[in-house]
Amino acid sequence: MAETMSHVERVLWRIAELGARCSQQTAAGGRGPLWAELEQTIAELQADFEAARQATDIAPAQVRSLEGRLKVALRERDREKARIQEFAADAQAARRERDRERQKARKVMAAAVQARDAAAAAKASEARAVAARDQAVAALDDAIATGERAADARDAAVRARDEALEALERAQARIAELEAALDAARAGHDEAVDRLAARAESAVVVLPGVAMPDAEAAPVAPARRVSWQPTWSEWADPETVGATDTANAADAAATDEIVLDDSCTGEEGAVRYLNVAATIAQLLPEDLGPFLVDGATVVRREGRLFATLAVATGDWAAPGAAGAQQVQRFADAGFKVEWASNAPLGV
Repeated sequence: MAETMSHVERVLWRIAELGARCSQQTAAGGRGPLWAELEQTIAELQADFEAARQATDIAPAQVRSLEGRLKVALRERDREKARIQEFAADAQAARRERDRERQKARKVMAAAVQARDAAAAAKASEARAVAARDQAVAALDDAIATGERAADARDAAVRARDEALEALERAQARIAELEAALDAARAGHDEAVDRLAARAESAVVVLPGVAMPDAEAAPVAPARRVSWQPTWSEWADPETVGATDTANAADAAATDEIVLDDSCTGEEGAVRYLNVAATIAQLLPEDLGPFLVDGATVVRREGRLFATLAVATGDWAAPGAAGAQQVQRFADAGFKVEWASNAPLGV
């Protein structure tokens, strides 16, 4: 009986120990083995009680004491079970709270990742904006430089236009002067031609092979060669025209007979003089070499207004092939050409 009581006490102490250990464990996984052992110990104790009741006659007082102690152990077990359930509920609530915190942490991490990605995108956008700004600044600098070059080109064009207008005005003034001089020369030429025509009408012309009556014939002076057409330099200068007319009038007064004869003998027949003059449209070139035929030379030059050429020919009255070719070259170029009856002054 004493051994049985000792065993029951040990079992009760073991139950109390297991209950205390279960109450100390907060995790459900750690209380499972202790709770199973506690259930098994209580079940074995109940079995032992049932066996002892059947095997021996136990005094009612001891039995009631053991039953009381067993009830106490059962109540303790129930309290521990209730406490364990509270702990399990607390653990479940803590687990739910942990899950919520984890969810919040995940959301915070996702937001952090999004913020990081947004920061990276913003940084890339900023880099692109800086690059675009640099390109815009470079384009602006290029536009400003282009504008400055355009302004310089415009100023140069304006200066060139002004210079061209000044040159045009000078050219127009020079052309007006040349036209006035040409008109004056033409007027002098026409006047000289009229004078010579009047003289020729009143003069006695002796034709070769025709004899005049002896009674009416006057002493014949040596024949003089009278030029009825002045040279270019003569009719271009009114003073020269006047001097030529005076000289011709003096020569005509010295004799009563005038012979109009353009024939030449000796060396003069080998050269004929050609006057070339500029027109309103164009002046003579600086170099007349490309227009000259073989044997032709420039014997007199008045700037780019007119020039006198010496053309080799064997016939004074009718120019030969060289003379015709020389006249054709200047006429095709648009210049005024005229054969001179006399050699120009100074040649």
